[in-house]
Amino acid sequence: MRCPTLAELPGPPSNTTGWPWTAETSPLPETRPDGSPWPRISIVTPNYNYGHFLEETIRSVLLQGYPNLEYVVIDGGSTDQSVEILKKYEPWLTRWTSEKDDGQAHAINKGLALVSGSYVNWLNSDDILLPLALRVVAEVALLGENVDLICGLRALDDIENGYQFAENWWAMNWLGYLFNQPFFPQDSTFFSRHLLEQATPLDQRLSYSFDVAFHCEALRTARKIVLCEAVLSKMKTYSNQRTYQLDARKAAEQQILQNEYRIGRGFVNRLLRTRFRHAATAFILTCPRLFGVRLDRLIRVERDAGIQKWQRAPL
Repeated sequence: MRCPTLAELPGPPSNTTGWPWTAETSPLPETRPDGSPWPRISIVTPNYNYGHFLEETIRSVLLQGYPNLEYVVIDGGSTDQSVEILKKYEPWLTRWTSEKDDGQAHAINKGLALVSGSYVNWLNSDDILLPLALRVVAEVALLGENVDLICGLRALDDIENGYQFAENWWAMNWLGYLFNQPFFPQDSTFFSRHLLEQATPLDQRLSYSFDVAFHCEALRTARKIVLCEAVLSKMKTYSNQRTYQLDARKAAEQQILQNEYRIGRGFVNRLLRTRFRHAATAFILTCPRLFGVRLDRLIRVERDAGIQKWQRAPL
């Protein structure tokens, strides 16, 4: 599906301006400069009673100006205005459903089973894509063969205190990738069709940390990982957000991550938080075979302002 233009979509609420309400990304040509088609990119949005955020999320995907988008929304039987919003944007959605499910991971698994893109991600209904995000994914995927993970940066938007900042999460933690510790900003991390077919479905036992477990498995399976310095998404933060709620279930999930996925334990995590971090990095880079490290899997890319293209850069 070609992304619609701003003029084609329903008008935004009267009190909204800027991205993605009154601004859009310029449409890309139907083919890339070499005449080849743009890869299909699939986005799945799970939703349950987040109608106050959902429309912004949908518009941030639809206004990417991308020529080959597949967009699926899986609603868990919401009782708020969510279904009304989905019907409003139905002509531009590849598919949407609204029915009771077994939680967020189950909803995402349902959506992932429906899509066919070369690159895929899920975008929660309180997050948004930033302008040019899909174009960046399509462009940097060409900078290496067998690219299975593309990891960008994430912006954080504290909607209660009114400030925003970019979170350079992978840049601070990429050393952990060498030991299968998945420090990924989920909404800015896209994975390939090949990886999706190799990976097991999201662990539906987990309510808070299924994304961490999935990225752990993806990290072990990925043939190439591209680390990109573009800010691809924005995650809202607020006091009653599920991510920041503490309960017994979250503690139980942490035990599953540690015992079954080997996440959050061992000397690597401790080392990454000490003053010896940079010395350890230099040592590991100098003696990769000693640690069984596959540095050849990692590709860092940056934008060359002079030629306006992405190119490889040192780690």
